[in-house]
Amino acid sequence: MLNCELEGVSVVLLGNFNPSIFQPAWLGQQGIIRPIEGEEANVQIIAPQVTSFSVDWLTLQVTQDRFTAATVDSAHFEVLRDLVVAIFTILEHTPLKQMGINRDMHYRMPNEASWHAVGNTLAPKEKWESLLQNPGLATLSVRGVRSNSTSRFVMVTVQPSQRIQPGVYIATNEHFETDADGKGSTEQLINTLKTSWDSAQKYSKDLAETLLDGVIKED
Repeated sequence: MLNCELEGVSVVLLGNFNPSIFQPAWLGQQGIIRPIEGEEANVQIIAPQVTSFSVDWLTLQVTQDRFTAATVDSAHFEVLRDLVVAIFTILEHTPLKQMGINRDMHYRMPNEASWHAVGNTLAPKEKWESLLQNPGLATLSVRGVRSNSTSRFVMVTVQPSQRIQPGVYIATNEHFETDADGKGSTEQLINTLKTSWDSAQKYSKDLAETLLDGVIKED
């Protein structure tokens, strides 16, 4: 089985936000991050239109219609979920509309032959050789529904990795929407985040490994 050498997770929320609230000092005061993290955060900007900062394990960016919290530290994957839950438990009246639970994964392939086999299997060159010279997979996106999930869809993206050579990048975006309004919309999506996080992360990892292992075995 292939090992995932680089990975990250993120939570993206769409709604109506006041970016200037989401300051690292405020998160520290609320106990959502450690006070020292709030004091030593690397702040790019804090303004009414956008807030963007990072601490050693977290990147957070908020605009007036989009909230993104991300980490590439696997030891903090669940902590990221808990951070988002904590923020919007306090800011329960912030109206949320949609949510994405995302995972990014970079796998090193055993050799260039297996790397090429991924593209040859998912996008057979024979279909393109009469139309293009030297065709090769650049980006493949497939949308579907995950069984036993309340999400509207899962989008899977496969590309050559820009970080690992020879490597394959696989990203999943599981998209949720709320049918509630006002405070109820926030409560519904945050409850979904709590109950769906583990299964969404396991599904993403299993999907990537099954896909790549199947290609290697066929090669």
